[in-house]
Amino acid sequence: MTDLATNPAQANPEAGIQTDEPVTPATTGEEVKAEGGKTPEEPGSKEPEGAPESYDLKVPEKSLLQTADVDRLKTKAKELGLTNTEAQEYLDVQNEAVSSYHDAQMSQVEEARASWLVEAKADKEIGGDGFKENVELAKRVVDRIDSPVFKKLLDDTGFGNHPEVVRAFVRLGKLMANDKLVVPKSTSATSVKTMEEIFYPNT
Repeated sequence: MTDLATNPAQANPEAGIQTDEPVTPATTGEEVKAEGGKTPEEPGSKEPEGAPESYDLKVPEKSLLQTADVDRLKTKAKELGLTNTEAQEYLDVQNEAVSSYHDAQMSQVEEARASWLVEAKADKEIGGDGFKENVELAKRVVDRIDSPVFKKLLDDTGFGNHPEVVRAFVRLGKLMANDKLVVPKSTSATSVKTMEEIFYPNT
């Protein structure tokens, strides 16, 4: 038979089960957040939601993005309601995409340039043993044109190495050389005359 004196719960049912552990009071919602390790943010510490009045975006150094590109990006960010931080991330992604595309294009140009040079050296008309001489002739034609913009275009596109371009300049150079005739039996400095001087001496 159980000794009621050693079992207070049975001696007094209304008292309930007694334990030696302290009773923990119920916690509020704010206290639960604090226990979870998240400290409530102070007012003003978070960037306001939505698009700002104007964006302050940093364009990476040596970026290929133009001012017009950045302006269009800002307009689009405004339409989407992006914050300044989100708009900056958007700009960085666009900048990386443009840079990657440019690098890929330049790589293709370099590959084409090298391939065209090999073809030009092996060409039956302009290549072989006379390739170096033909290249010098072609360069003289380009210099005769005297257009820095045209020279830059040839360099930037790589077309200066294209067999057909080199061929055209070589042929043009030979035609220009044939515009002068050497008059026989003359050793004077004026022995070399132009076609116009030969056929129209009185003009």
